[in-house]
Amino acid sequence: MAPKRLADIAAPAPEVVAEPVAEIKKESAKQRARIDKGLAETRVESVTVDGLTLMKIIKHAREAHQVIPAPQGTSNATVSFSPAVGQLLGIDSEGSLRVSNAFALPAGALGGSSSDSEGENRGLKAATKYSAAVLSRMIDLNADGSIVGFYTSTNNGQTLAISGFVEALIGAQMTGGGVGSGLGKATPVGRAAATKTNLVPGQGAKNGKGIALVYDVASAAQGHVGLKAYRLSAAFVEAYRAGKFDTQSLIDHKLVPSNILEEVPVTVHSSSLLTAFLSTLVTPSSSSANGASQSSSVPLDPLTTYSQLSLPTSSTSSNPSPLTTPLTALLSALETHQAHLSTLSFQSRQLGRDRARLESNPAVVRRRIENEQRAKEGLPALALLPEELALQEPSRLETMCALNAVQGAVKVLNQATGTGLVRSYGAKAGTVG
Repeated sequence: MAPKRLADIAAPAPEVVAEPVAEIKKESAKQRARIDKGLAETRVESVTVDGLTLMKIIKHAREAHQVIPAPQGTSNATVSFSPAVGQLLGIDSEGSLRVSNAFALPAGALGGSSSDSEGENRGLKAATKYSAAVLSRMIDLNADGSIVGFYTSTNNGQTLAISGFVEALIGAQMTGGGVGSGLGKATPVGRAAATKTNLVPGQGAKNGKGIALVYDVASAAQGHVGLKAYRLSAAFVEAYRAGKFDTQSLIDHKLVPSNILEEVPVTVHSSSLLTAFLSTLVTPSSSSANGASQSSSVPLDPLTTYSQLSLPTSSTSSNPSPLTTPLTALLSALETHQAHLSTLSFQSRQLGRDRARLESNPAVVRRRIENEQRAKEGLPALALLPEELALQEPSRLETMCALNAVQGAVKVLNQATGTGLVRSYGAKAGTVG
């Protein structure tokens, strides 16, 4: 009997069935619009800040806000201000953003001026590296490790005057993160020139989750906490995406200095334990006439406790006058706005001279004549020459930001003068201590 061959006793090879490859379906315009609408509905509509987080922000802002005492014989203390910048940690759910923690960033995290793109990128990269190092340690401690925005400080309503604020907020709205989160996704727009960015159309408008908390240091002199949450408006984001802030672009997007930012309602939340602790605070009683201090303490009465009328008459006061600071900020904002207007006027005159010189160029004249002939024949016009494309209207973004700063300084001055008038009439009537 002949031996069986290996081929006869081998198991039959399994049949290979080719799996159908799922075709990648492209999203239709209606599907994209539906997704964009759903994402837009999840935008942050309210912000809740933890009380301890707010104290961290105020402490950081006051450390960056230095007051130089007034010289002998004067009452004009000077203020040196550099914005405090930090990341916000928390979570967003159903249009509500809850900020539970924050940490400070090194100085210069927002970068320099928009003309110094290298220095700005260096500051953003340093902020990103520092944030990653801090977050890794916070995650090890089982703390919140999700960046939901950033905070900064300002003085007398100069929010848009902060260098790098617009670029940082654009990146935060793209990714829902903080400073440096949009690095590599949004090219900073040179405010003196038109530069096309890499933003996807409508992306900044549909995300809108990254916000900026701005604390106004000057609000402490008015007796309230000037904490506001901002995001950039959809019209501004679209204009930023196009990289054009000329006159026609501002008209098309209906942009004015007052609608660059959108304010989001802010609520400060304190835990029950912290509230109970604050209610137990006591203040020492006033000392007796002979100078001996009493050891007893009396609880604070919110109904009878008020600040005495304080007029800036002391020449050695370390605090600037309530009206001196807003007036100084307003004058500084007006000077900055005037400087930007002068620069814009010079650039416009130079553009007019360049266009007049280009009109006499034979190539431009020949193209204009040919375009007239093509228009009669129903043909499309020829493209512009490279020399014509280079002549673009200067950007008005710097001027708009400066004008917004003027409006903010005027608003703060109105609040300060209103409080001063009430105190003056109260002092005249003898009803205020």
